[in-house]
Amino acid sequence: MEYWQYWPMEITLVSANDLKDVRRFSEMDVYTVVSILGYPGKEQEQKQKTPVHHECGSHPKWNYTMYFVFSEAAATQNQLTLKIKIKTERTVRSSKEVVTVHVPIKKLFDEKAEENATKFVTHNIMNPNGKSEGTLNFSYKFGHRFTGVASLPGEKKTTMEYWQYWPMEITLVSANDLKDVRRFSEMDVYAVVSILGYPGKEQKQKTPVHHECGSHPKWNYTMYFVFSEAAATQNQLTLKIKIKTERTVHSSKEVVTVHVPIKKLFDEKAEENAAKFITHNIMNPNGKSEGTLNFSYMFGHRFTAVASLLDGPSSGGSTGSNLVVEAVSALLDVVMQ
Repeated sequence: MEYWQYWPMEITLVSANDLKDVRRFSEMDVYTVVSILGYPGKEQEQKQKTPVHHECGSHPKWNYTMYFVFSEAAATQNQLTLKIKIKTERTVRSSKEVVTVHVPIKKLFDEKAEENATKFVTHNIMNPNGKSEGTLNFSYKFGHRFTGVASLPGEKKTTMEYWQYWPMEITLVSANDLKDVRRFSEMDVYAVVSILGYPGKEQKQKTPVHHECGSHPKWNYTMYFVFSEAAATQNQLTLKIKIKTERTVHSSKEVVTVHVPIKKLFDEKAEENAAKFITHNIMNPNGKSEGTLNFSYMFGHRFTAVASLLDGPSSGGSTGSNLVVEAVSALLDVVMQ
């Protein structure tokens, strides 16, 4: 079986300036559609778009981040192109192209900063006659390179099993009316978040400590996780949020633990890349309120990967499982920087 090197890439579409105005009677409502060309028949699988900047005219701003994965061989052989199509909305179901920008992935790859370091680009948009059509401002960075089966779009097919995965962003905003488990001083509160249901592979992260906040901590802290669609829809996964108070540098005490089925979040999610806000009532086993937890979550762009140990035994075997764990870790490396 053949294995290739892959890179996760983060691109942030920041803004554009001096675009051609293709609407006569009102300000343009501008968005971009980004894809990678060069994988035959597979452009749609890595296609994402920014929100619309309404009534921005020729100077849209998005500050919107997207994630892609590509093979090192295809990039260094100059087979791949980043296609950025800038469009304006005319109606809910109609849009018009403003301009399309093509940037070779090889150029970005050759000029990249160090791994997990951001590179800022101001790209001059030129028409075929060499006349300027504005500038596009974006940043990009590459995550941790990983090894995978040569089976991404346009590459060698294998008989391994592939499943659908979702990246999930969770922002722990605040909590209110928590039980005070310290008697002589205000509580210093933080939260530890993990996903239960993946044997032997725990994804765990924690917020900073809100010092002397008592029963009303505020964090506004964002975390990222990855889970398989099958495990979520079969109700195998639980989001565990353990709220704790620091007592000393090396000691802490639990305040309360919240369990939320991932399936519930998945079933009630907003549109892809749109945030859903939750106020969760914390109840003890006797049905008595122990406060509320406020958080938001959103799901990113679904991707396909080898079925892994994260999802229990699969036909892919241990080698494929280890590869996708490495791939998921690489994707998390990008979004966690």
